[in-house]
Amino acid sequence: MSMDFTFASAYPVEGLASWKMALGLAHEDLKTCLADLDFRKKVKEELQQTASFRLFNNEWEKVHVVETFEPNHHIYEQKSVASLAEQHGCDPLDFALDLSLKEDLRTVFTAMLLNSDTTAVSRMLNHPHSLVSLSDAGAHLTFFNDAGFGLHLLGYWAREMGAMTMTQAVHKLTAQQAQILGLKDRGILRAGYAADLLLFDPQTVGRGEKKRVFDLPLGAPRLHTDAIGVHGVWVNGQLIADQTGMIENCPMAGELLTDFN
Repeated sequence: MSMDFTFASAYPVEGLASWKMALGLAHEDLKTCLADLDFRKKVKEELQQTASFRLFNNEWEKVHVVETFEPNHHIYEQKSVASLAEQHGCDPLDFALDLSLKEDLRTVFTAMLLNSDTTAVSRMLNHPHSLVSLSDAGAHLTFFNDAGFGLHLLGYWAREMGAMTMTQAVHKLTAQQAQILGLKDRGILRAGYAADLLLFDPQTVGRGEKKRVFDLPLGAPRLHTDAIGVHGVWVNGQLIADQTGMIENCPMAGELLTDFN
């Protein structure tokens, strides 16, 4: 699981005892705190002490710069904080905080926090009692976006990693889901069953890069990811999306499910 954050609200490190003094500060006071060398020293010392039940354990190679706001900083995007700090000959925490302070704490980072061991995740995905799904039902939209989990299973885990065949991945997203959730007459292609279909190219299917859009109330941001290699989506036999996106003014063929059998 990866999570986007800024140092205006640095969720991955907010559990550190040394970070407590930074919580709840006004913007300018927070900037002063993050620039304080004594504060940084305490944070570095705590990060050196690995803890089993902590989100972040000084693994800066798993933290990447996602979005910068100064033109001369764009070259840092999509690179790890660990590699950038090495290039600049400084501590990763110092690099991340200095960069963020130069951009008024707007710099966006992403941290791979949980389930980053691909071998272990592959075993979990293939466990007979596992169910592939997303979490939080759309909460924390500024932190992460799980909407592309199905396309990620097809493109990354099946095609790129070979953790399962494409057929097995499709089964996990269709027939297995319908059986476990009690969705009758769905999940497989059969005469008399609901025609819920996804047309995709197995050579290209996947999810696009995350990006922030500002279309929530008051212009608040959320994370968005585009579908790749998808050529059509049908609900109950009605085409609702193609490779360009949602079909405008198409009939709403689905219904809200409130009961499962």
